[in-house]
This record gives sequence, C-alpha cells and structure tokens, in this order.
Amino acid sequence: MVNGDKIKNKDFFLWKSFLDGDQKALEKIYKSNYQALYNYGLRIHANPDLVKDTIQELFFSLIDRLSTLGNTDNIRFYLVAAFRRKMMITLKKKGNFLLTDSNQAFDFDFDVSAEELMINNEEKTTTRLKLRKIINNLPSRQKEAVFLKFYYGMTYEQITKIMGINYQSARSIIYKAVHVMKKAFEQGRHTEKAKTQ
Repeated sequence: MVNGDKIKNKDFFLWKSFLDGDQKALEKIYKSNYQALYNYGLRIHANPDLVKDTIQELFFSLIDRLSTLGNTDNIRFYLVAAFRRKMMITLKKKGNFLLTDSNQAFDFDFDVSAEELMINNEEKTTTRLKLRKIINNLPSRQKEAVFLKFYYGMTYEQITKIMGINYQSARSIIYKAVHVMKKAFEQGRHTEKAKTQ
C-alpha cells in the first residue's frame, strides 16, 4: 500500500484512474493480471472453471466496493492477496478446503514453468524437469512461497501479507526451500558424476 514517503509509480496512477471510474484502466488492470491470477489459482485448485469464476468474482467485488478501496503502488500484489483470500472463502464454502491453522496453507501445486526463471534458458530440459521434481517434493507452504518469490518477484513483506505469516517465517520458509533445492541438485550432480566414472 502507498504511504506519503513512497514515490508514486505507474501502478499508482493506473489504480487511481480505476478508482476514479476509468473503464479503460479497469480493462488494462484486468488484461495485464488475468493470466497471473489464473496461473496462481490453478496452483491452489486444479479446477479451471472455479479459478475463472473466482477471478470474475474478485473483479466484480472490486467494482462494487470501488468507493471504499484504498490506493496501491503494486497492483499485482494487491490482486494476488485479494484473490488468495477469495479462493480460500470459495473453497471453504464448497467444502474443498479446511482451515486447519492460522497459516491457512493450501495444498499448493507447482506444476508451472516458474522454475525456468531460476535457471538459464540454455539449460537442458532435463535440468528443468529435475528442478520441477525437487520443487514438487517441497511442503505446500514452501512451494507457494517459492512461487510468489521467484515467479511473481514478491518481496518478503508482500509474501507475509499474502500468506498470512510473519516476516521471519517467510524468510525461513524460502531459505529452507532454496537449501533443499540446492542440496538435491548437488546430490544429483554427484550421482551423475559417479555414473560417468
């Protein structure tokens, strides 16, 4: 969210236009964020229709609450956080999701190309497949945090707000995930090296 100290960026002005009732600003926000929300939603629940419906509901609720919405200088963060809350409510109503603790963790699925952001484009497909396998063996909260950090470029502060965890937990979750991934890669390299000798 914006405070007086922050520099107003293009997201701030686009969101302000939307708050002022500019239909083109709404269309631009929708078009530039729909795919990201859809990709994130499919990680939370594999039903594409439910994800699409929840995105529509999110935008309808934003329009309905237009006069009560605050400013933001990061539209993607604002929408992802609101979308995640809406997905939780939707899944809870449908009985597909039980809140077992205050962290409200989903059974997060990381079957997307986000891992490609962590390695060079020149790397072989086998490396990407190995990384995908390693990521999918992580606990759900680690997968979601890694997805938000490396796929969406969210800061630790933003991850804490989206996932409902504290700052130290966000850092710890991502640190552990990266440590596990590095260790798994190193073990894979040693195994391959031993086979060639």
